[in-house]
Amino acid sequence: MTVGSLSDSVGRRPVLLIALALEVVSMIAFTAADGLALLLLARVVQGFATGAAISALGSALIDLERAPGHGVTVNSIAPTLGLALGAIGSSIISEHLPRPTETIYLVFLVLFVLEIVGIWAAPETVPSQPGALASMRPVLAVPSSALGTPSNAISLR
Repeated sequence: MTVGSLSDSVGRRPVLLIALALEVVSMIAFTAADGLALLLLARVVQGFATGAAISALGSALIDLERAPGHGVTVNSIAPTLGLALGAIGSSIISEHLPRPTETIYLVFLVLFVLEIVGIWAAPETVPSQPGALASMRPVLAVPSSALGTPSNAISLR
């Protein structure tokens, strides 16, 4: 709710790089956690980082799409596919590799570092512009196009 539009002001790469760095920090905290306090802190950091990354990555995919509509399709499929593959992969790693409560976080840590390298090499798609702090203010709104009733709408009266 707070950093969703930040990449429109500062660029996609900076937001993604910071989000991925926070993901790395959270994986280190998960790996080192020996109690509830560090687990909760790691989860909060991971949640914030994931929220920032999803928004900026979705925008970057649309910015870089070659054929109109493909970015939207990838953005709608990727979260569900990622959750499914993550659950399957985590289950396999936890079941068949040593130290199941630590190994999965180390695997993700390596993946996040690789993603940092990839994002570092990727082109920036949005130039930096003023308004970064203002973009972090939550705004709840309904697009005006969604407020009207279409003439072909089905009435349930």
